[in-house]
Amino acid sequence: MDHKFTLTERHEFVALAVKTGKSNRAIAKELGVDEGTVRRDRKFLATPENERPVKVPRPKKPKKQRRAGQLGPDERLRRRL
Repeated sequence: MDHKFTLTERHEFVALAVKTGKSNRAIAKELGVDEGTVRRDRKFLATPENERPVKVPRPKKPKKQRRAGQLGPDERLRRRL
């Protein structure tokens, strides 16, 4: 599959695949991820919910400032036409 899954979707898919008895390699191949990713997901799913780490969102990086005189792609296209 060439579909990007959210973390929750991937965990659900891994849980279902484990119940059907699929190997880590088979699950990884179906999801298009590394086997280590599946291994980490299985470890996460085996941890009781109250002991799972809480995911804290990272602060967003500030956008890079363009130097004066540089034109954006829209402005370059507009000037060419």
